[in-house]
Amino acid sequence: MKLLKAIFMAALVLAMASINETSSQEVTIQTSKQPPTSSANHEDDHLLPSKTLRRFQAADLSHHGGHHGGRHGCRRDYETCSGHLTCCNSGCYDLMNDKNHCGSCYNVCEFTEDCCQGTCVSKAFDERHCGLCHHACEHGQKCSFGICGYA
Repeated sequence: MKLLKAIFMAALVLAMASINETSSQEVTIQTSKQPPTSSANHEDDHLLPSKTLRRFQAADLSHHGGHHGGRHGCRRDYETCSGHLTCCNSGCYDLMNDKNHCGSCYNVCEFTEDCCQGTCVSKAFDERHCGLCHHACEHGQKCSFGICGYA
């Protein structure tokens, strides 16, 4: 019984040490330039967060999802921003692809959904958007976990 207690205590100490170590690590964000557009307007040259961030690391940045701020900010909801972006809460967002402003300002998709052309869809189980936006399964196939005809 004492051996079992000793093993349990050692495991507990190791777990606490690893939690303390991971919580003290600094989160860094890789940035990359947005691909150039055919427009001569250079106002869209801005840095975007890397797509490789884990969702828990990006949780503190959720208010920036599509917000361009600074000189790209706006004043009123639904004011037109540069390009295809729309003003929501003093920031410019893509209403066709932004999970927090899908189709309209403040229309937030569920946790398991993504925004496809302004509509919240479940890419894991929707036969019209299986795994990707507008990736339809063939007739008779079901979409399971983002794969058409899975098992």
